[in-house]
Order: sequence, then C-alpha cells, then structure tokens
Amino acid sequence: MSSYLNNNARFAGKGYILGRLYDLGNYPGFILSSVPEEKVFGEIYELQKPKEILKVLDDFEESWPLYSEDAEYKRIKLDVFYNDHTIKCWVYVYNWSVDEQKQIKSGYYNSF
Repeated sequence: MSSYLNNNARFAGKGYILGRLYDLGNYPGFILSSVPEEKVFGEIYELQKPKEILKVLDDFEESWPLYSEDAEYKRIKLDVFYNDHTIKCWVYVYNWSVDEQKQIKSGYYNSF
C-alpha cells in the first residue's frame, strides 16, 4: 500500500494531531484527544485523484464510509498541525475499544 500511495500522492511533510496511539498487534490505532500533551505524529500526503485514492485506501483500511458505521476505522477530516499552522486532512480514527490495548506513549508508531 505504501508504494501505491507513493505513486498516487505527493509527500507534503510531517505533522501531528491531538490524540493517543495504540499498538493493535500488526498495526496502530489512533483515537482523538483534546489534551495538548497527547500527540500522534505522522506524514501528510497530497492526493493526486482524491476520490479514487480514498476509495482504495478505505477498502484497504476496511473503514467507514465505504464499510459500515461500526467498521474498525472511520475516515474523518480533522485539523492537523503542520509547520506553524493547522490544515484539514483525512485521518483514519480507530472506532473500537482500546481498553485492552497498549498505548504507544511516544506518539510514533515505529518507535514504541
């Protein structure tokens, strides 16, 4: 999927969003937070053909809106902190309980 994204989107930079990140085994789960100290870091991409690419990504993530409202992830548009301002970005938010999951306190998936 990363090669698909690299071929169909332009890397714009890195940013962060207020939230908590969890280790779900083979992949992470992000949930929203309003606590300024809770940050999740990631990459921002500009999609070349947003409707087409988002359909492919939604299918890969098995997320709502392509799948049911109770899907594992929901794709929603959120404010992402980028450089010295915020921009609206599509973000996949984990939609199930994190009660039994280990939080990745660093906010970085590859460094927990």
